[in-house]
Amino acid sequence: MGLFGEMVPWSLPSAAYVMQPISLRASPFENLAGAPAGAPGVASYSYGLIPVGTGADPGITIAVSQDPILRIWVDEGNDETLANDRERTDGVEIHPDTFRWTFTVQVEYAPGEGVRSPYQISLLAQRDSVSGEYEFFYSGFCYRLGLLDLGGSVVPIAINSLDSTGRYDDVSQLVVAVDTNGDGELDLIPGSQDVYAPGEPIQVGTTIYAIDAVSVDGRRVVVHEAGQASPRPIIAVGELAADFELVTLAGDLVTLSEFRGKPVVLLLSQLPAYSGCSTCSDGASMAWTALTGFLDLARSFRETVAFVVVLTDSVPEQEWDFGSVSPNVFIGHGPDVAGLYRRSLGNFVVDSHGVIAAMDRTWLSFACGRPQGGTEAPTPGDVVIVLTRLLGE
Repeated sequence: MGLFGEMVPWSLPSAAYVMQPISLRASPFENLAGAPAGAPGVASYSYGLIPVGTGADPGITIAVSQDPILRIWVDEGNDETLANDRERTDGVEIHPDTFRWTFTVQVEYAPGEGVRSPYQISLLAQRDSVSGEYEFFYSGFCYRLGLLDLGGSVVPIAINSLDSTGRYDDVSQLVVAVDTNGDGELDLIPGSQDVYAPGEPIQVGTTIYAIDAVSVDGRRVVVHEAGQASPRPIIAVGELAADFELVTLAGDLVTLSEFRGKPVVLLLSQLPAYSGCSTCSDGASMAWTALTGFLDLARSFRETVAFVVVLTDSVPEQEWDFGSVSPNVFIGHGPDVAGLYRRSLGNFVVDSHGVIAAMDRTWLSFACGRPQGGTEAPTPGDVVIVLTRLLGE
C-alpha cells in the first residue's frame, strides 16, 4: 500500500502530456454565480470547460477575451464563479503568438471516490494564422509524491497521470518514479533507473511489483509482488553499458559485449517513413542527416572503433537505403534495446572495457520556482574528441 499527500506543481520530466483542445462558446458550460470581474474595454467573453474529476461538477470554467488584448480567467476555486478570480494577461511567451499559463485548480470527486484535491493545469493559447483568433489547449501539469510500504520497508514514490482529467485510476496512463536502488531519493531525470513508463511494473532492488490499483484522487496505490529480476541497469557515464543482442540488417547476430577490447559508438536512432527528399527539413530527413554524419565518421575509425546503430522503431528497413557502409558499422532493428536503455534516441561512447565514457546529457534546473530542462546529445565532433582520448590511453 502506498499513500500520497503532496501535489507537486509541475510534471515529472519524463511525462509527455498531449495538449487537449478547449471548445469556446458565447455562454458558460455551467451555471455561474458570477461573471468575470469587468475589465476596461472588454465587451464580451468566450467560455470554455476543462473536464476534471468525477463529481457532479462538470469541470473548471474558463473565460477569455481577445479584444483588445488576450485576457484569461479560470475558476481556480471551482466554486462556479469567476467574480473572485483575477484577470490573467501574464502568459509566458513560448513562440510569437503562443503563450502559456499554469493554474492550480480544485478538483471534485464523487462521494466515496476521493476528496477535493488541488491539481495544476497548463493552459496554452496559440493564434491561428488564418483567422487571427487564438485557439486554446490544456493539459495536466503536476504529480503526486508519497511513500510506498513494502512489508515494513518504506520507499519514496511519485505518480504522474497523462490523461489530464485529475484522475489517477487508469494505471495505463501513469508514469511512476520509485526509489529503485534504495538510496532514499527519487532520480526524476528521463532515462533514470527510478522512472517507469506507463504500463511497466516497478522494481525495488531485485523485486518486481505490479500496480493493482490507484484511487481516483491519486492518494492511494495498491501493489503486489510479481517476481524477481536482476538489478535494473544504471545508464550513466562510468557505469557498465547494458549488454544486448542485435540482428543486423545483413542477418548477423552481434552483442555489444563482443566488441570489448575496442571503443564502441552506440547510436539509438529512429527513422520515420522516408519522404523521398534527402534535403528537406521534415523529421525523417533530419534523422537521416544526423545518422549519416556518424556513418561517415565510422570510416575514419575503420580499424579501431565499432559503430553499432540500433533502430528503435519498427519502420521496414527497405524504406531506407544505407548503401555501402564501413565494415565496422553494424545496423539492426532493436525496439527492445530502447526499453533496456529507457530511451528511443541516444548517442553513447563505450570504452574498451564496456564502460560508458560519454552519452546524452539531460539537465534539469529551477528558475522562478519552475523546472526547466533539456537534453544535449554528443555530436560527431564531440565523439571524435572522446575517441581520440580513449585510443590514446
